[in-house]
Amino acid sequence: MTVFMVHISHNLEETHKLIYEHYPEPDRYSLADNAFLIRDDTIAQSVATKIGLDGNSEAQGVVFRLNASYGGFDNRAIWDWLSHAENAALRR
Repeated sequence: MTVFMVHISHNLEETHKLIYEHYPEPDRYSLADNAFLIRDDTIAQSVATKIGLDGNSEAQGVVFRLNASYGGFDNRAIWDWLSHAENAALRR
């Protein structure tokens, strides 16, 4: 599976609803109210469409495809989630 980072800049409530509907755990990880990690076997545009970031609603935000290169210092659970997502991709 591919890992995507979603940043929501407008219409958080509706976008949250769609993220939770289309990406139940463990396919999503909340970084903040407006930022999520998402796992899916698709392209960034398809993720954006599923969660309403397609120009057809008031939602605004971006979806980035991650390339398995990460850095920084944050909650250990983030790194664990990313590791699990990479291992799941290898098992496919």
